[in-house]
Amino acid sequence: MTRALRDDLASLRIERRDKPSIVRSSGPRPRRAGRNWASTLSTFATIAFVAGLGIIGYEQYDRYKPAPLVVIAQSQRMSKAEAEMVLSAKGYVKARDQALIGVKASGRVEQVLVDEGQKVKKGDMIAVLEHGDIEAVLDARRATLERTRAQIREAEATLLEKEHRAERARKLLDSRHISAEDLDRDLTELEVARAKLFALEADLKLVEAQIRESQESLNNMFIHAPFDGVVLSKDADVGETITPGSLADAGRGSVATIADLDRVDIEADVTEGLLGKLSIGQAAEATVDAVPDRRYHGKISKVVPLGDRTRGTVKVKVAIEDCDGRLFPDLVSTVYFLPDRNKSRSQSDDFMIYIPKSAVVSRGGETFVWVYRDEGTVTKRFVEVEPAKGDSARVLKGIDAGVSIVVDPPATLKENDRVRTQ
Repeated sequence: MTRALRDDLASLRIERRDKPSIVRSSGPRPRRAGRNWASTLSTFATIAFVAGLGIIGYEQYDRYKPAPLVVIAQSQRMSKAEAEMVLSAKGYVKARDQALIGVKASGRVEQVLVDEGQKVKKGDMIAVLEHGDIEAVLDARRATLERTRAQIREAEATLLEKEHRAERARKLLDSRHISAEDLDRDLTELEVARAKLFALEADLKLVEAQIRESQESLNNMFIHAPFDGVVLSKDADVGETITPGSLADAGRGSVATIADLDRVDIEADVTEGLLGKLSIGQAAEATVDAVPDRRYHGKISKVVPLGDRTRGTVKVKVAIEDCDGRLFPDLVSTVYFLPDRNKSRSQSDDFMIYIPKSAVVSRGGETFVWVYRDEGTVTKRFVEVEPAKGDSARVLKGIDAGVSIVVDPPATLKENDRVRTQ
């Protein structure tokens, strides 16, 4: 530091006074316009800055605050009867007449005359097993039958001759032209002839029974449909060995599976606690995922008296009354058990849009629902609804089927709020 600079710093002094002197002027005080304007601008800037920070903070809080957890339901297009259902249950389609077509005797497949999806009538031939050996046995037994019949005719002639000789011997004995020993010999030969004829007749019955046995074995080589139906599967091919069901480990147990698709049931598992709401003959509707454009109608035909202890359910069978050939065994179905046993078909086919009653909000003279959007936010949608039986409300105006809506929405929910779904 230079000397001149040190001298300048040393010359600096702060003047101290015990009391500040206040100079009062009797004239008007001069206005400091520039200073007041700057102060006002500074105040407004400070307020704006603080307000901006508050807005930014609120936006950040609103962005990162926990979104409320809500339950989402779909608006559905249903019939009036479905909306007023007693309960619903999942089930599967079952054909009332369904069979694996097996055989009575083992054999190797010679022909398969059906394919999957083919319709058959009762008595139609489905398959043929190899049967050449059976035909050979049958031919041999038929030849034996003819020989036995010829032997019987010979025995009958011999018997007739012996009867005539015995009759002459009796007459000759009376006239003493022959001895008693001659008569006894003729009578013995007559009895032998009768016994031989009896034995041949028995042989004839045996051969006839053997022929029937061979014929039945031959018939068993031709497999026929036991009832009208549709072939669900072809279970064997040419050259494979078919055995009766009890011996299926040694080969195929059936040649085909057929079912009558005009008579089907839906077997549904109903919780034990809800079984008291159902009764035999109660009306029901059923939907099948594979036939989305159709609702089927039926009635409860049977409650199987056997519970499932692991699931706590009982099997209920619903007989479908309007089958159309599109119901296949084991298709997934939903059964809606209806309260009105004598409901009309027109009620059942009157489709409307239904939503849960708990999704409808009435506030300030307005009725609306909160619609859930794909981005996870909600928007208000005004609707016109009509109460229905049960937990549903019928939508007269406002939304279509397939719209996601919030059930039991929180009272604090606002437009464009972000929500979480269960």
